[in-house]
Amino acid sequence: MSKHENNKAIQSKLKTFYEKIAAIQIDGCWYYTNPTGLTRKEKVLQMLAPSYQNVICDLGCGDGKLTAEIDSRIVIGIDISLTNVNKVRSRGLRSICADITNLPIKNECVDKIVCTEVIDHLPNPARLLDEVSRALVEGGEAIFSIPCCHQPPDRTILGIPEEEIRSLNYHELEKRYHVHGGDIHFFSEEEFQALVCDHGFVIESKDYTYGSVAKFRLAIRILNVVYKFVEKYCFNTLFLNKLMERVLIPLYSLCYKKENTKHHFIIKTRKVGRYERL
Repeated sequence: MSKHENNKAIQSKLKTFYEKIAAIQIDGCWYYTNPTGLTRKEKVLQMLAPSYQNVICDLGCGDGKLTAEIDSRIVIGIDISLTNVNKVRSRGLRSICADITNLPIKNECVDKIVCTEVIDHLPNPARLLDEVSRALVEGGEAIFSIPCCHQPPDRTILGIPEEEIRSLNYHELEKRYHVHGGDIHFFSEEEFQALVCDHGFVIESKDYTYGSVAKFRLAIRILNVVYKFVEKYCFNTLFLNKLMERVLIPLYSLCYKKENTKHHFIIKTRKVGRYERL
């Protein structure tokens, strides 16, 4: 098999896998109902500000819950899953179904890029960084986050036969192969910072989220049911956000106990200008 054919096979496998995840809405539920995910979202939005006049791309946008909260002139979500892209569009947002390591975007036309919990899912992280650099204007900003990996799993989705990915649902794949979310690469903080800097970025700031464990599992299950019901039958996004902020999020927080273990590493970077490289 040639290199091109191999890359095409890998992309087909990844697309199928992430369609499985999109089908069970795992991203949205986790992102909005777990204190760690909520903290990550808040820190990313803080790093983006101010952004109202910017053109911003959210790479690997999932179902668009973060995309929807970015306050800017133009916001575009890009994801490999057509199911997710349709969910983003149903929110009235711009979205493109594409491979984020081959962005359908002109050179130097984006002011800021967000890429949270995505780069570790890609077979070639360096290729993504090249594309981010190409798409950003000179001095443009990119925000990345990765999991703080303490014990990488023995196997990634690249080691699963494609026929298995096509025939099994996500929960069956997770149980049989012990994959969770599709992580492929596992970076230390130092490795990730070095990789980013090697591709023409300087680090402006960095932050962390910390883990949490469930104290009241039954209460969390009940809140998940309430959240999914409201999300499914409530088409008023503003009402849903207010309900989350004022009722469900405080209740979720009571159901979890925070830990001191680092969970996510978040960095804000800036594309180095031409004259800075000389």
